[in-house]
Amino acid sequence: MPTPAGAMCFTNKQHLVSSVKEIGVEAGRKGPDGRELTAEQQQFLISQNDIFNMPKGSLLTVSIFNDHATDPQDFLLFDVAGIAEASGASPTGADIEITTTFAGGVPYPALQMWMVGTHIGSIGTMFDFSDVPMISSTNIKIWNGNIEDYNAKSLKNYFQLARDTYANDQKLLVMKTTLYLNSFLAISGTLPAQKQLDILFNVTYFSNF
Repeated sequence: MPTPAGAMCFTNKQHLVSSVKEIGVEAGRKGPDGRELTAEQQQFLISQNDIFNMPKGSLLTVSIFNDHATDPQDFLLFDVAGIAEASGASPTGADIEITTTFAGGVPYPALQMWMVGTHIGSIGTMFDFSDVPMISSTNIKIWNGNIEDYNAKSLKNYFQLARDTYANDQKLLVMKTTLYLNSFLAISGTLPAQKQLDILFNVTYFSNF
């Protein structure tokens, strides 16, 4: 009988569930408190350390473009719980197109869905406008707060900004603070026709628990 096509697998013949529980386990290994760790505890620590040591310096870009030929359009970014819109923020216009680099460029709604129950910290966030006059006309507001208080503050009042970047490009605004991307966060504004705003987040921390 011919051998079926496919990969040839070689094993140590330990076809047992118990053997899986032994991967990465050292007999007699002790924790910081001096007590001997069970196999489950050791494997938990291995996963915890791997997650902790994952590189967090990821760059996430969200691009907002107004595809209308002549009219300005409002946009409302994130607001995954609908809190900002319920508090008075204008909904996103029909001609606004939002794209991201999240997970290789999957559609923006996938990023919104992932943000539910997720805690993301961005240290330093860059706003790249199509042209300089947009910095004032876009009227960007950051919506945030907690379960008792929720409000919007203008970009200029809420953050210390640095217009003079290393590229000396006056279309760039770089925030010098930590921004938390979670269910409370929303960013609203207005884009002129055929103009674009790119927001670059320097993600240094994320957790889905």
